[in-house]
Amino acid sequence: MKKHFSKSLSAIRYTLYAKDGFTLVELMVSALLVGVVFLASISIFVTAQKNSARISEQTINQHNVNLAMGYIATGVRETGGVDKSATFVGPLSDGDVSPNPELYTLYADEDNSGNESDGDKIYRYWLDGNDFKKSTKIRSSGSWPAWNHASVIHEAITQIGALEFKYCESGGGLAGCAFDSNGIEVKITPMMGKDYISKVPSFNLAHD
Repeated sequence: MKKHFSKSLSAIRYTLYAKDGFTLVELMVSALLVGVVFLASISIFVTAQKNSARISEQTINQHNVNLAMGYIATGVRETGGVDKSATFVGPLSDGDVSPNPELYTLYADEDNSGNESDGDKIYRYWLDGNDFKKSTKIRSSGSWPAWNHASVIHEAITQIGALEFKYCESGGGLAGCAFDSNGIEVKITPMMGKDYISKVPSFNLAHD
């Protein structure tokens, strides 16, 4: 009887002790585990934020490149081609790159007269720092104003890393040309993301 009573008492004491709480070692281990999980969560969150910001910046840069290329393609299509004599330094051979770099279009014959007349336009595209710029020169009073004249219209697209205009008349990959067709290769490099390369038609015509 005493033996049975002693075992019961021991069981009660164990139960009481077990309900007293965690030991210091258990608390330290628990705190360590919570800290590890917390730090891991913070690291994942920060990484996700950085990736999101990087993807957003790439998207903006690529949009700017597409916009700049659209400006050039529209201007060249409107005017009929690139003015090679104004864009490059001759004599020309495949692979020659516009030195500045700058690209000048032919004039847009606004009145379809077949001759240069007031109201006609010439477009210029170049890189100023990291800003892609487009200028529009409008003929008036029987002559073309200077490019730095107040009447010249300027537009800018930011975050462009590099701009290149390459003369490619033979094509076929000669001298680093990317396309097998004649014309001017336009290469626009964003601050972040992939290069954009396209080709526009070229002609040889000098303006006043």
